[in-house]
Amino acid sequence: MTAKRIQLKDSFSFFVSSSNVSGHILHSVYQNTVLPSSKQEIPALSANPLIPSIRLTNLVLFLGCTGLILIGLYMQHGMDLAPCALCITQRIFIIATGLLALIAFVFNPAQLGLRIFAGLGILMSIIGGGFSARHTYLQSLPPESQPACGPSLGYLIENFPLQDAFSVLLRGDGNCSEVAWTFLGISIPGWTIVAFAGLVIINLWQFFRTRSA
Repeated sequence: MTAKRIQLKDSFSFFVSSSNVSGHILHSVYQNTVLPSSKQEIPALSANPLIPSIRLTNLVLFLGCTGLILIGLYMQHGMDLAPCALCITQRIFIIATGLLALIAFVFNPAQLGLRIFAGLGILMSIIGGGFSARHTYLQSLPPESQPACGPSLGYLIENFPLQDAFSVLLRGDGNCSEVAWTFLGISIPGWTIVAFAGLVIINLWQFFRTRSA
C-alpha cells in the first residue's frame, strides 16, 4: 500500500513538472514571436500617425498622376487647348510614372523591389521633366528663332513614317512654341516641370525609406 502511494506521488510530481516545462516553452515561444512584432508595429504607428506607409504613398503617387492626366484631358476637350507633340510626350511619362506606382501598390514587393520601382519612377519623372524644360525653352524663343510649325501629330502618324512622328515627339515643332494658357504667369509646361519635380521628390523619399515604414 505504501509503495503504491509513493508511485502515485511520483507520477503526480512528474505530471506537474512536465506541465511547468510545457508552460515555460509556450511562454518563451509567445515572447519571441508575438510580442516583438507587436512592439515593432505599435510604436511605428503611434510615433508617425500622419506619415503614410510606403504602400499608401504609392497609391497617392498613382492618384496624383491620374489627376494630372485628367487635368490635361479637361484642357484639351473642355477648354479646346489642343496638345502639341511635346504635350503628348510629357503625358506619356506621367502615365509611366503613375503605372509604376500602381504596380508597386498592388504587389507591395519587398525592399529591393520597392527601390527598383522608386528608381524607375525617378528616371521617368526626370526624363519627363526634361521634355517639359524643352517645351518651356521653345516657348521662350523670339518668333524669328522658333521652329517652323508642322502638321499635327495625328497627320504625321497616319501619312509619314513612324520615325518622323517619333522625331517630332522628341524635338517638338513650331506648334509647341505657342503659349495658349498661363496661371500666375507660368505656362502649362512650366507647371508640368513643377509636377515632375514633385514626383521626383516623392519617389526619392520612397527609395530611401525602409520596408518597416
